[in-house]
This record gives sequence, structure tokens and C-alpha cells, in this order.
Amino acid sequence: FVSGALFYDTGAVAARLGGVGRLERDYGFGLRAGSRTAIAFRADVAFGGREGTRFLLRFDDAF
Repeated sequence: FVSGALFYDTGAVAARLGGVGRLERDYGFGLRAGSRTAIAFRADVAFGGREGTRFLLRFDDAF
């Protein structure tokens, strides 16, 4: 199979609750390929946040 994914994420990380400020936002898309019993690979591209554009290539399931 081959399938796609769209995602959007927003959140913040802080050492203390009072330190939570501006929310960061990411969005992107991904591609998965494999068989009915296993994922052969998954590739994701994310945009936004402080890190800029990120690319992830994995050869296992997400969960």
C-alpha cells in the first residue's frame, strides 16, 4: 500500500506552567508505504516552528 498524511500541531514546552508563552505551530505532510502486515518506510516533511523545515525518514511503525 501507499498512503499519505497531512498534519498540524500546536503547543508549548516550559519548565513551569508560568513559563508557557507563545504557542509554536507546525504543519506538514507524509508518505507511508508497506504491506498489510508491516510498514516499509514513512517519510514526513514538517514546516514552521523555530526549527524551520524538517525531514524525517523512518523504516518502522509510528506506534
